[in-house]
Amino acid sequence: MSINKLRKNIDRIDEILLKLFEKRMQNSMEIAKYKEAHHKNIKNLKREKEILKKVKNSSNKNFVDENILLFSVIMYISKNLQYKKIKSMNNKKFKKQREKK
Repeated sequence: MSINKLRKNIDRIDEILLKLFEKRMQNSMEIAKYKEAHHKNIKNLKREKEILKKVKNSSNKNFVDENILLFSVIMYISKNLQYKKIKSMNNKKFKKQREKK
């Protein structure tokens, strides 16, 4: 297969990955709302370990380390997004409280 065809394959895969990543981030924002409403911590090391264990067990043996790294980064981004979402929610609550006064 030519390098151009391989690159086109990667481009198509990247499009799919992007859409899936954005869906995951949307879900992460909904989880942030839940965590805020139920006074839950954003970090959940038990859950993260479970995810990484599942990734390790489900991975092609040639890509275990890379898959673990990928999901570690995804979880880092997800937690960061949740922090930002909760901060934004709290800022909106604060503004509304100030407007009532």
